[in-house]
Amino acid sequence: MDPKGLSVIPRGEPEQGGDGGGLEFDASWMMNLNEIWRESVRQIQDFLENREQYAEEIDNYLTERFGENYQETIGNNLKEFIEAINYIDANITGGEGIISAGGIIIDKEGKVYPYIGFGFGGQPGISGTLTLSTQQVRPGWNVAIQSTMGIAAQAGFHSYSYPKGTFWELGVGAVSGNVTAIYIFKPVLDLW
Repeated sequence: MDPKGLSVIPRGEPEQGGDGGGLEFDASWMMNLNEIWRESVRQIQDFLENREQYAEEIDNYLTERFGENYQETIGNNLKEFIEAINYIDANITGGEGIISAGGIIIDKEGKVYPYIGFGFGGQPGISGTLTLSTQQVRPGWNVAIQSTMGIAAQAGFHSYSYPKGTFWELGVGAVSGNVTAIYIFKPVLDLW
């Protein structure tokens, strides 16, 4: 350990079998994160570009499982919902009481909108959600209330963004509940 309390990995002196080159930095974990990120982006792109095909496959499965009138059994037309998805939102919140939030939204055109914010609520530690919406991404300030117990639901309104209005998202996530104000930036990346 160095005097500042930081851990270091000595590469070893020549008499210890090392090359005497000082410290070694293992960046393999960064490569793994890069590979995970690339694969995640590829899967999101595939889903958004082929959502009609996925909707058809889900529709066929539900028809086989519940019969031709499965929409009445399930309560809505899942196929139409999937075809209408306009964006995916990956969110992380941290804290308890006063919380911080951040994430990215990827729309069906592959534009990536980062966002950050703050709010109230939450569970101790870090929580995350992955949600979908059929609505349009609105850069600027947005205020939302979110409840997550395995299934995540979020509703809110666009404040100081044009056009103003409400929005909603549905998805999955860790157990949490909060009210947040987030600022969605203009797209910073075009994935496809």
